[in-house]
Amino acid sequence: MDSDPIEEKVGLADQAPAHDHEELGPRRQPPGQAMESAHVGVVLLPLYLAHGASFLWALPPADLQITSLTAPPESRRVTIDEIGLSLEVPWNWQRRGPGWLWLPPEPDGTMIGIRWSDLGGGWHPEAMFPPMSDVVVEGALDLGWAQAVMYAVQVAAPVAQSYMVVAQERHAIVLRPDEGRAYDLFASAPGMEQLADLEVHYRYMLASVR
Repeated sequence: MDSDPIEEKVGLADQAPAHDHEELGPRRQPPGQAMESAHVGVVLLPLYLAHGASFLWALPPADLQITSLTAPPESRRVTIDEIGLSLEVPWNWQRRGPGWLWLPPEPDGTMIGIRWSDLGGGWHPEAMFPPMSDVVVEGALDLGWAQAVMYAVQVAAPVAQSYMVVAQERHAIVLRPDEGRAYDLFASAPGMEQLADLEVHYRYMLASVR
């Protein structure tokens, strides 16, 4: 990028360390221009196969790879100096809370984001998921910049004397033993159709990490 990154302006409740920042303004990608070095080991389009009113997770054979990825029309690069990574998010999505997650301009329960935790004794991938999560399926993923495991997760909440699914999520877990960390790049939505709408942004975020 030619422009210098600046600190993101957030409210007191959302304030992040001063050394974490976002680049100012949208990054406009010329139509049809492919993003370099974006390799995804399993094809994420489509993530779902329509079957009546339901959607099924699709993990194509491992030998199918994406070697380039067209960027959404407008995005911005976010730098998180604390972990030495940067990634692209939709330029007009708003960061919420002290963590690193972004919501669309008109919040509808969907979000994308990244979190991390220290690897230590007893660490397991489920520690990265919300409470009352159920792993539906998992599969290996080559992001180009790292190897990951993709998890399809349903999140439940108690209702009356039972439980109901309140969110559908995807979690790409990247282990970096040399750093002593695990990274979780995630997308969350109230239902499968909304999650499908997140696909282009989530897919691009996964491939954009530097």
